[in-house]
Amino acid sequence: MIEFERDPDKNITTEEIREHLKDLGIKAVLFDLDDTLIYTTEIFAKYMKEYVEKVAGETNLEFAQIDEALRRLNDAEFKKMGVNPTRWETVVEKMAEELPEK
Repeated sequence: MIEFERDPDKNITTEEIREHLKDLGIKAVLFDLDDTLIYTTEIFAKYMKEYVEKVAGETNLEFAQIDEALRRLNDAEFKKMGVNPTRWETVVEKMAEELPEK
């Protein structure tokens, strides 16, 4: 996977991306911005629900409380980090800090 440091104060130019892909020997990139090839939105929704159910079952916290925290924190981190798998680590850490222990 190709990763760029995401600096909110600096926009990455198309030329920078093109050069980075060229350096890696990548000749084509496929974008699925409208979820026609992979139903990303549905996949995320499914696994977020399963995560909330698991946490609710193990902590005795309310589903709605966990779901709200997950969505809010994920949205906030998405604005900072964009699409980045490490975002979930940050979201889970912040949920653990925020939600009460039972």
